[in-house]
Amino acid sequence: MLERWSFSQPGACSFHIEQLGKTGSDIPDRIKQICSNDLWVPEDFEALILAAAQNNDSMGKVLKELKEPRPNGETCIPWLGETELKEAIIRLCAKGKIAINVRGTKLLQASPGESDDAAWKWMVASLGYSGRQLDEVHLLMPSASPTTGGAMPGGGATAPEDPDGGGTAVGGGSLTGIIPGGLWGGSVGQPGVPPSTQQPAAKPRLSRTKEKTSALNHLAQLEMWGIKSATQVQEINLHVSAATGALDTLLCSTAWELWNDFPFCMESTSASLIAWWKATTSAKAVLVLDGLSLRELPWLLQGAEALGFAVKTAKATAAEIPAETSCFAKALGFQSRASLANNVAGASHFFPLAKTDCVGMPWKDAASLIDAAPFWFFWHEWPDVMLHQGDGPGQGLESFSKNCAASLSGEDFWTLVRRLAQGRSLVITSDHGYAASGLFNDAADEPAAFLKNNLKSGRSAPGDGDIGPFLPPIMMRHENSHGIHRLALGRWKWKSPGGYPTLTHGGMSLLELLVPWVELEETKRP
Repeated sequence: MLERWSFSQPGACSFHIEQLGKTGSDIPDRIKQICSNDLWVPEDFEALILAAAQNNDSMGKVLKELKEPRPNGETCIPWLGETELKEAIIRLCAKGKIAINVRGTKLLQASPGESDDAAWKWMVASLGYSGRQLDEVHLLMPSASPTTGGAMPGGGATAPEDPDGGGTAVGGGSLTGIIPGGLWGGSVGQPGVPPSTQQPAAKPRLSRTKEKTSALNHLAQLEMWGIKSATQVQEINLHVSAATGALDTLLCSTAWELWNDFPFCMESTSASLIAWWKATTSAKAVLVLDGLSLRELPWLLQGAEALGFAVKTAKATAAEIPAETSCFAKALGFQSRASLANNVAGASHFFPLAKTDCVGMPWKDAASLIDAAPFWFFWHEWPDVMLHQGDGPGQGLESFSKNCAASLSGEDFWTLVRRLAQGRSLVITSDHGYAASGLFNDAADEPAAFLKNNLKSGRSAPGDGDIGPFLPPIMMRHENSHGIHRLALGRWKWKSPGGYPTLTHGGMSLLELLVPWVELEETKRP
């Protein structure tokens, strides 16, 4: 067995020589036994892992290095196999020596007072990755993220064992009622039994609460309590003391995993339009205002009410991911936004018999294009063109909002709306929103360099690449019918040539991905 290696000085190489004492099929097991028991030095392995954690190295990189001889004449560490070495790394994590960032989705970190075995049980179940996936699992020092503390309500010094087998229950975040059994809290043998007829619960009801802690640790705390996907929980309370910008911050710091469920929980604009067009058999029209966000919805509704329109529906729907015009157009069956111009969109889209157009001209000129055809799909490039014209340094949300308010309150815009709504049901919506990125926080040096290198001056990039070792993550990977993209997560900006745009879109924030949906009908004037 190789002990030390020197490429430049072969004479300096040394080997461990051991007698096997076995023959045939017993040899491999004997070799493994010698490597694990006689040649394995835990202190050397721990020192290597701690050094890797200090550098935020990936687990994939560490395992690749362990397959090779150590440099500079250092004593080699026996290769026990990928599974065995992964488990040895998790053991160090369970002891609180390191923390592990699992692909930007969760943090493995021992809680103060948690036993090694209890931490091991929930950690090992969270790291079922192998091969290239391990390049996205990063080691870091526990101090890289604040640790959680707390105690059981009532101040007991020793927390009881979790009844679901997830280890010791450690205090934290206003969450009560881990109850085995049915929806009504019945025993395991009585799923779904109403309260009036159920038998007493087989296990006592437990309460878990956590005082103020860092955003990063809220999700990890659930795992520390042993709460898994099948665990039944009641009475979850999350208190947010301030709501200004807090929801976006929550979704990019504590609850970033919720973005994975966003496409399945939110009604998409494209699917809603297709369904509405199919269900509405009378004359109808769609007006897409490119880049309109929820910020502008109040002006739209106020104008409709003031001018006597009946608002049948007003809601928020979801843009495509990434929040880009081309993705929205393709989701509707159009080759691009431009393909709608002059009614040459063809017949491959999802709006049969619709007359189409796409313009960026003044509102009154656009209104003159609307004829008596019963079905219209009209796409106007406002306010997106104005958004990109006003995204430079010294420009931003304030001036853009004033222009939007003036347009949506002006008679010219409502002239176009009246023409489209005359004798038709009309939906006004948008392809995507936008981020007021000029108001975002500046990313720190290392995250900023990573974002700039991967996203340039944008909010998304196509392809399956690195999303970084950062936790909370600053980028997410998303795959759908538009392909694989990496997207900026949350409210960060960074220095870039020419200045980072103060208004932009394409990333993962609420006002980029939520757009207004308003269905109007024109009422008869007195």
